[in-house]
Amino acid sequence: MRKLFSIVCIMGILVSLTACGLPGELGEVGKLIKNVDDFKDNIEASENSSKNANKDYDKWWESPFYLKGEWNSAAGYDADSEPEEIEACFDGEEFIVYCDPSYYVHKKDDMVYSFMLTEKINAATRFETKAKSVAEYVGSGAAYIPNMAYYTKSLNESPDAWKKVGSEKYEGFDCEIYECTESLIVYSTTYKVWFDKKTGMAVRVDKKTEYVDKDAENTEYTQYKLTSFKNSNVPKVSELFDLNDYGGDPDVAAAELKAKIPQPTVGTIKKEASSRSSYMIDMDWTIEDAKSYVEVVKNAGFTEEEKTFEYDTYYSFTAKNAEGCKVNVSDAGGINLYSANY
Repeated sequence: MRKLFSIVCIMGILVSLTACGLPGELGEVGKLIKNVDDFKDNIEASENSSKNANKDYDKWWESPFYLKGEWNSAAGYDADSEPEEIEACFDGEEFIVYCDPSYYVHKKDDMVYSFMLTEKINAATRFETKAKSVAEYVGSGAAYIPNMAYYTKSLNESPDAWKKVGSEKYEGFDCEIYECTESLIVYSTTYKVWFDKKTGMAVRVDKKTEYVDKDAENTEYTQYKLTSFKNSNVPKVSELFDLNDYGGDPDVAAAELKAKIPQPTVGTIKKEASSRSSYMIDMDWTIEDAKSYVEVVKNAGFTEEEKTFEYDTYYSFTAKNAEGCKVNVSDAGGINLYSANY
């Protein structure tokens, strides 16, 4: 499977993705531009706004697209930082983006799931979202950094916040250039955005921050630039990405793990919980019930590295099978099964 660039370590920026019910942050842009209302509240409206200068751009993120670009999220505090490459594809059903972090999004059983992709040797972390479609999730900004849809949304929905400052060809795109300024207590930030006239896609974003404190160092840099964008002949996500490289579908993995031990026929099952790497059964049973079930587990192949602890009021048994899966059975903790790579 071709990977156009390596996936780097997770920076923990997904902790506040509340737009779609996920943990995660949206990075610098997301912190300052959580939604269009933030623009309405904070940005200085210009008399020479885009209201009469620009028709509404299409919601390009709702149709298949494929893009490549460069994103420099650290330039605001590290002048020597290098931009990282971004590759993103939405084929109408699935979405994949390679950046920092990287994500895969799909819909299954009426639920839109987002997978945060870590190193290839590890399994992807899956989150349930509140989005009704993959396109809605991508457009919300929760799916990837940077979220260029915010700029198009803001220009469409809050035109008075933007001032048209010019037009030019940039990297082969016929662009209209707009600026907006967000003023906060200790600093103000001006975004200068090159919008592709045809698609409404943000082709380039420059960010300039000026601090009230004269001793503070102002910053000005290109935060993002698009290197290629197309919305026709878009490749299938399956051509660029294979979830099996990241542990596969967690529902399938959980079912396979669960099948490695028999269901208990003694005592009462109070609650079950499963993931791709663990399966737990909370039991209401006695020590004798637990001992009885251990014999069933042994017959299922859990006979390696056996350890048994038995007291008057406590019983516990731990063992592995030939695959390296480990089971623990106790009268107090019920049944706990772990995959070999747990």
